[in-house]
Amino acid sequence: MSTATLATPTLTPLQSAAADYIARRGIRAFMNEDYNLTGTRVRALVTDENADLASAFGLPITSDTELPVAIDKKEIHAAIEGSRRSSNRAELARFFADDANVPSLSFGQRMFLEWHYRSPNNYQFTLEKLLRGSEGAARILGWNRETELKGRGDFLFFTGLLGCTGLCAVAADGSVYMSHWDEVRNPRQFDGYGQFASRHPGGRVYVVGVTSRDLAKGLRERHPDLEILYHVKKIYFERTYTVAFSRTAGKVEIKVHEADVTDDYVSSTHNGEYGRWFPYGRFGEAYPSADDEFRVCTFERFE
Repeated sequence: MSTATLATPTLTPLQSAAADYIARRGIRAFMNEDYNLTGTRVRALVTDENADLASAFGLPITSDTELPVAIDKKEIHAAIEGSRRSSNRAELARFFADDANVPSLSFGQRMFLEWHYRSPNNYQFTLEKLLRGSEGAARILGWNRETELKGRGDFLFFTGLLGCTGLCAVAADGSVYMSHWDEVRNPRQFDGYGQFASRHPGGRVYVVGVTSRDLAKGLRERHPDLEILYHVKKIYFERTYTVAFSRTAGKVEIKVHEADVTDDYVSSTHNGEYGRWFPYGRFGEAYPSADDEFRVCTFERFE
């Protein structure tokens, strides 16, 4: 009696090149190389070390190209814009979604990578995944987004903050809400929470960010009886927070991972000088570390 075996999915050339580079240099080196090759500010330097990856991305080099070679940003964009760039991102999103390809990464780290490659250029995208079999209970929020979950089940929500503000709420009935908005006291953040509170009143709200006290004050004006706690992120442009808002077996936690972003991202991203910008700095810098490097966030009560 014969037994059927499942075929191992074949990696694309880009996925294979990514796997090889990560095995040799690590995940952050891969992310920075991707950024330097495909989102270069002026020109990309292709060497023996990164030539296979550059070729897999579709940069204009061949086996006859003499290395090292500096390729102008305009040449790179002419070669990989449009459908090629879209297919590259789609392939890498699928690659990182499969834990067999990157077994050393945590669930959250793989989610961040999949979210990064699936997101549009402005990162206004929410990725939803399964968490321990519970549909849609794991989510990553991009810029100017919000999400909620009814009931008292387990969940794991992430967002990354530079100058924006994150709001995490647990209603009296156990339903939860998370939002990420820019600006000081953004009216859309008040409106979003207000709509949630109209369906799921009471409970407690946590606010995290540089302007968290301002947002807490606005919430108090609109919801005088609400319990509000806030955490002030003290450094704006040079540090990111990854906020992890979770509930496991009834226990709610809010943890943060801090990362310094000190590269040339401030002028380059805000002036649109890269092919794809990331609002919190170079992704390799802002990308969160392993779960054990998150710390429990400390809050002050807003009176």
